Amino acid sequence: YSLSARVSCLLLLFFLLLVPLPPVSPLSSSSAASDFYKALVLVDSVSGLGAMPLEMDAWGLDVVFTGAQKALMLPPGLTIIAASARAWAAAEEVDQPRFFFDLRPYRRGHRDHSVPYTPALSLLYGLRESLRMIEEQGGVEAAWARHRLLGAMCRAGVKALGLELLCRDERYASGSVTAVKVPPGVDPGALRRVAREEFGAILAPGQGRLKDAIFRIGHLGFATPHDVIAAVAAVEMALARLGHPVPLGRGVAAAQKVWLDHLAARGDQM
Repeated sequence: YSLSARVSCLLLLFFLLLVPLPPVSPLSSSSAASDFYKALVLVDSVSGLGAMPLEMDAWGLDVVFTGAQKALMLPPGLTIIAASARAWAAAEEVDQPRFFFDLRPYRRGHRDHSVPYTPALSLLYGLRESLRMIEEQGGVEAAWARHRLLGAMCRAGVKALGLELLCRDERYASGSVTAVKVPPGVDPGALRRVAREEFGAILAPGQGRLKDAIFRIGHLGFATPHDVIAAVAAVEMALARLGHPVPLGRGVAAAQKVWLDHLAARGDQM
């Protein structure tokens, strides 16, 4: 199709992972779409970066941003942005007025070891510690592997309870969060309340039209296999308390088996 001559930049927006809708986007094919539309590729990886592979240069991505409150284990308040040479060139050409969304002062400040505006200094210190923790645990590849394990454990546990996952294709399943369809006849608000108040697990609702159709189990950042087992157990018991027929212990056992198989494949010995 034709674009107006006034349009100076076309963006293709992708989500490596959108938390309310956890299936993962196949970003590695985004460069083909970018070439076709002569567009920049912008990726929202708020819940993906640090938890799943993201090869910015190899995949031809132009702008990637994330929030430090997810896999990087910090409180909210810090955004991290990376831009390609093409993106910086486009930023220099755009003549629309902007202030906070103008990244050029930040780039100049980076070269001068400074910042253009007051920084969230405590979060920057926290980010340094988070990155040190990731490095001590084996680096980002080890973090990816840990998140893959947590996601596999959670999905196995949920399916063993006879519940249906929102993402049906395992290729696009998330290592950060698992979305589960609320079973028929179960009040979604009551399920979240019982899980929280009686069993200490926070099950997030969906958003928009999925608000009461699904619940979400987060397993990213500072999360361990023990947390997944506890979450699956809370789902089992909350459903049972609400009168939904559920095989107690089956979900936990399925999650445990995934963990044990992972340890055996890795060659860990007692």
